Amino acid sequence: MKRRLIALLALLLVLGGIAWLVLPRTPADAYRTQAATRGDISRVISATGRLNPEEVVTVGTQVSGSIQKMYVKNNEAVHKGELLAEIDPTLPQAQLEQSKSSMDNSYYVMVLAERNLKRTKTLQEKGYIAVTDLENAEQAYRTAQSGYLVSKAQYERDKANLEYTKIRSPIEGVIIQAQVSAGQTMAANFQAPEMFKIARDLTRMTIDVGLTEADIGQVKVGQNVRFTVDAYPQKEFTGIVQIVNLNPNTQQDITTYSVIVNVENKDKLLLPGMTAYVSIVLEQKENVLRVPAAALRFRPPIEHGSSIARLFGTGPRERWDMDSGEGQTVYVLQGGRPAAIPVTIGGSDDTNVEITGGDVKEGDPVIVSLLAPNEGS
Repeated sequence: MKRRLIALLALLLVLGGIAWLVLPRTPADAYRTQAATRGDISRVISATGRLNPEEVVTVGTQVSGSIQKMYVKNNEAVHKGELLAEIDPTLPQAQLEQSKSSMDNSYYVMVLAERNLKRTKTLQEKGYIAVTDLENAEQAYRTAQSGYLVSKAQYERDKANLEYTKIRSPIEGVIIQAQVSAGQTMAANFQAPEMFKIARDLTRMTIDVGLTEADIGQVKVGQNVRFTVDAYPQKEFTGIVQIVNLNPNTQQDITTYSVIVNVENKDKLLLPGMTAYVSIVLEQKENVLRVPAAALRFRPPIEHGSSIARLFGTGPRERWDMDSGEGQTVYVLQGGRPAAIPVTIGGSDDTNVEITGGDVKEGDPVIVSLLAPNEGS
C-alpha cells in the first residue's frame, strides 16, 4: 500500500513537471492590476446644464426715439440709479412744454371761475341775482377745475416721459449684455424694447439642469452637486440642489424636468452661458475599502488555469477557484497567479465598488484585465 502511494505521488510529480514544461503559462506581468484603496464612493446622476446668474434684470425703454448717448459697455459694473444711456429728448421735451402751457392756461381759467363763483354767491345772498345764476357759476368752476386737473395729469405724464429718455440701472450689478448701440431707434409702441441685461451678483450663479422622468424621482432639494466646465476641465466645482421644478417640459415625446442648482462663484471663474457637466450626488460614503468596478467583471481565461487540471482534461468551466453564484468575486495577484477572493459589495459608482466583506485588504493588487500581447512589451 505504501509503495502504491509513493508511486502515485511520483506519477503526479512527473505529470506536473511535464505540464509545467509543455503547457503555456501566463506570467505575472501579463495582468493589469490596481491596488485596493480607501476613499469615497458616490452614487450620482450625470447630466448637463447651463450656468446663469442668480438674478438677471432686463432694462428696456418706455419711450420711442433714437439712442443719443451710450454710457456703459458689456462687463462693466454699474450702481443703482446710474445712467446707462440717453434717448433723444427733443420730442418729449416739446410735448412737455406744450403740456405745461395747457396746464397754466387751465389754471388761470380755474382761478377766474373761482372768483366769479365767489362774486355770484355774494350777489345771490343779497338777492340781486337768481339761484340759477349761482348754479351756473358753480358748474363753470367745476368744469374749469376738472380741465385743470386733466391738463396737470398730462403735464406730469409728459414730465415722466422726458425722464424716461434717461435709461438708469434699477439695481447694482454687471452689464452682461448691451443689446443696443448709439444711433439705434427704439420703438416702444407695443412693448418695451430690451436694451440691457444686468446680473445682480456674479459671485452667485445657478445651473439649469434638465433631467428625464427616470432620474427626477431620485433628486431632492439640498443634495450636493459636483460639476466641471470646459474652461477648467481639471477643476471640480460644487453646488446644492435648490429647486426641483414640477412643471414638465415635453419635446418630441421626451419629458424632462428642470432642476436649479445654486453655485458659489466667489473667484468669478464661472461665466454666464458656460456648459456644466453635472453630477448630482444621491449617496455618499466616505473612507471605505474599494476596488475598481472592472475587477468584479474580470475572469481569467481557462488557459491561465491549473496546469494539472488542464492535463487531466477538466471541463472548460473549471478553474483553480470557483466563482460565487452571484459572481461577487475579485482576483488578487498572489505569488504571480490570480487568486479568487469571494467578496461582499456595497455601494458603487461609475469607477469603484465598495467592499464590505471578504479577504481583500487595502493595497492588494486586484486584477482588472489582461494586458494585450503587445502592451507589455
